[in-house]
This record gives sequence, C-alpha cells and structure tokens, in this order.
Amino acid sequence: MADEQNKRNGTSLETHVTEADMEKSDVNSATIAPPEANLDNFSPYDISTAPKIISGLPPEIWTIIQAAPAKFPPQYFLDVSRNLLENPNLTASHLARAELSYQSFADATYNPKATTPEDLASIVKHLRPECQPRLVEGGVEGYDLEWTVVRKLIPRNPNLDKPMMQTCHLYTSTQAIAITTPAGQEETVQAERYLVIYIPHAEAPEDIPFYHPTVRSLGILYTYLPNQSILPSPGTLSIHFAFFPTHPLDTRLTRTALMLLQIIHKHAKGRQAGYKKRVHHDVIIPQKRFQDTYAYLKGKYAKALIDGWVEQTPPGETRV
Repeated sequence: MADEQNKRNGTSLETHVTEADMEKSDVNSATIAPPEANLDNFSPYDISTAPKIISGLPPEIWTIIQAAPAKFPPQYFLDVSRNLLENPNLTASHLARAELSYQSFADATYNPKATTPEDLASIVKHLRPECQPRLVEGGVEGYDLEWTVVRKLIPRNPNLDKPMMQTCHLYTSTQAIAITTPAGQEETVQAERYLVIYIPHAEAPEDIPFYHPTVRSLGILYTYLPNQSILPSPGTLSIHFAFFPTHPLDTRLTRTALMLLQIIHKHAKGRQAGYKKRVHHDVIIPQKRFQDTYAYLKGKYAKALIDGWVEQTPPGETRV
C-alpha cells in the first residue's frame, strides 16, 4: 500500500506515461503545426496562439485546455469514444474497467430532448439514485444529444481507490461555424462537431478519486472541417474542462489533458491505418470475475508473500 502511494507522488495516474514523457510533451513548448508538418504525428497547438474554432460550449463554464490538429475522419474518433466507454484503462492505468449501468444505444424509449433524468428513458426511474444519468443543464447550444451512458469506473486496487459513477453523453452538430487563424484570416464553413461530455457523479473536488481529473465535467471535442482552406488540417481535437470553483487549472490537469489528447489521437490514427486487435482477452474467464478475484487474492496474500520473499528476483519484478 505504501509503495503504491509513493508512486502516486511522482507520476500522474490518469495516463500511461512517465513524468519525463510529460516534460517532453509540455504544452508550453508546443507550437502551431505548420502546413508542411507531418500531421499524422501528434503535434499539439500552443493554446495561446491556436486557431479560434467555435466549440459551442459556454465560456463562462468551460475552458479549452489542449488542442491538436488531426486528419482522421470523424468515424474513427467516434469508434475510439465508444471503445473507451468500457475500457477506460486505455487512458487511466489505475482503472481496471467500467461497468455500464445504463446505455441508450438500443433503448427505444430514449428521449434526447429530455430536461430531467427521469424523462431521458423509461428505465431511469427504476435505477438506483447514484446510477441515474446526470444531464447537461440546458443542453449544448447548436448540438443534438445522440447517446447517453452511465458507467461505474472500477479501480485496479479497491483498497487504494474508490469506484465512481460517471455519465457520458455524445452531442453532435452540423452547423456552419467561423474559424480564425492566428494571422487573422477568417472563414465560415460547414462543420461536423462531435462532443463527448463526461460528468462525474461528485459534488465536490474531494469526492473525485485520484485516477480522475479533479473537474466538474470533461469534454472531448472533434471538429471536422473538410471544406476549409485556411487551417493545416481538416480536423481539430480538443479537451475542455468545467472546473470546480475551489479547484482551478493546475499543472497536473494541464498535463493530464495533453496526454489524454495524445492517447485519443493515437488510437484514432491506429484505427484509420487499419489496426485490428489480434489478441482477445477474457474469452475463458469473464473480465469482472478475473479482475475481482485477482484484487481479492492480492489484498489477502500479497503482503505476506512479499515480506517472506526468498527468491533473488525482487517480488515486484516477478511475472507469473
């Protein structure tokens, strides 16, 4: 337990990166990708001089934290977003999985125009209060709600971290928007915007587990402008935070957003390149049973095994 706590003091657990990796990718040293840059690689914008692209999110609530140019069609962003719903461990190494309490994909009663959780779907009133979805008050101007998922984030070490409920929404928009380059060029073009909003079921910063950014809401936006002529790429991927009043932006949140952006960009590019999963896990023993049993056995026997370790290889380096 102490060893795991010490590791937390030196690294961010939201992503599969080291502190050195973060330093290399620090947003303060990022520059705008020039037109001749290889945009297949991740090259984040410097937010202070990035192109201005209207997100539709109210600026009094939301703050753009990171952004990067991208060339992949929206379908790959949507595929990655769906995959992350049940596999948050791809972006948070101290999460084991997510258990979905509600998903609207096959729900014929789903009402995207609902203004209260109870009106969102007929099953909602039968869910436990902590499992009921949370809505974005007033929706997002210019967007339509496409789907809603409520999930429970399951940590790898339940003795160190607590689970957390979270609502996930996808909003889409096809309105024309204005874009402005750092040089002052302006253009109004038809846009495809895909916005995934994650709302932790937490009332205060202290209710947020360590593996989740300490924010009221998190937004991941992909803006696709195939007909624009003034930006270096047709797509822009961006991360937006809605902060708690008592927990403003800090270095850890900035770096977490940057690495989250990089991971999503990497997975979307991989899908565009035709990546196919070759190894399929959990085909004999269900994932939940395996992970829960592993956590139980580790909690019960790990300390005694480590304290009485007689092999020359340190126990932390031993693989079964």
